[in-house]
Amino acid sequence: MVQKKQRSVMKNRIIVGMLVALLVLSMTGCGQESKVYDYDLSKYVTVGEYTGFDVSYEEVTVTQDDVDAAIEGILNAAAKPAKITSGQAYNGDTVNIDFSGSVDGELFDGGTAVGQSLVLGSGSMIPGFEDQIIGKNIGDSFTIDVTFPEDYHSEDLKGAEAVFDITINYKEGELIVPEFTENFVQNNSEHKTIDAYLADLETKIYEEKEKQELARVQNEVWTKVVENSEVLSYPEEDVQRKVDQNYEYYESYASYYGMEMEEFLASYVGMNEEEFADYVNQQSEVVVKQEMILYTIARNEGIEVTEEEYDAGLLDMITKEGFASLEEFEEAYGESFESFAGKENIMVTLLLEKVMDWLVEVNVTFPK
Repeated sequence: MVQKKQRSVMKNRIIVGMLVALLVLSMTGCGQESKVYDYDLSKYVTVGEYTGFDVSYEEVTVTQDDVDAAIEGILNAAAKPAKITSGQAYNGDTVNIDFSGSVDGELFDGGTAVGQSLVLGSGSMIPGFEDQIIGKNIGDSFTIDVTFPEDYHSEDLKGAEAVFDITINYKEGELIVPEFTENFVQNNSEHKTIDAYLADLETKIYEEKEKQELARVQNEVWTKVVENSEVLSYPEEDVQRKVDQNYEYYESYASYYGMEMEEFLASYVGMNEEEFADYVNQQSEVVVKQEMILYTIARNEGIEVTEEEYDAGLLDMITKEGFASLEEFEEAYGESFESFAGKENIMVTLLLEKVMDWLVEVNVTFPK
């Protein structure tokens, strides 16, 4: 590719998003299985009162301000920059270009693009590429000569002299925000009329506000449960397991970026290794405390995840990530979902959901 190796990790983004959804209490690496707390937890944690909190679920309503804000957001998201087709390309401009690159007269992989946006002066392309576009006229077609850096990520292109044919299609101007019209509705949704669109939008806003309110009361209840509980001592093996999983998680990212752990932490986490070690240990203790509370309540109240609930929960998890089946996930990632996330990690998540449902039922008052 002519672009520098971008720090964009589509696969890792999906993995992280899925792990966050799956492992509500625990941040773990792929394929790791959490050890079930199959010992006497009362030696390590005293779980205080977890009922009788009298938390109120506030009735959800959709106001005109909610609708107006949603429409404004939708229109802003649909805004497109004006296309400026005359004048010169200056440093800082965003230009839309076509280009094709060759080495020794042969096109190379990743060296051709059509309709690519490029911020001139951003340094996102190899040295000399952007500099030779600056000052050219919009609409011009021209040829430039560049040399790939010696440390370029592609072995075949390191130090290679290349020729690029470039056309500047236009440069981007100010964003043009569309108007909310029936034409916009028809072009950007399944609806034919503004009334139908608004009715659907209000339903979606209502459902989202319901989710937010439920999350609020869940958080309030769980916070009270945790505050009412006290750790007598931390099971060292479980804390260390969480520490190891956290390190594995971050080391996998550092490896993906081709960076040493120290450099990765400084660049992306904003910590040195000593600070990171303290942070990971503290977070691991937080996770272990919450998991011990979770299992204690589940055992006290006889809450378990049945085989049928496990299978249904498994399918629900992957469909939320855009996969139609377990087979589709395995085809995409080369391993089963259970192997990817860890069966016990999945079980912890499903158990947490059941415990939270029970805690909400006994602690939250809903409007009649």
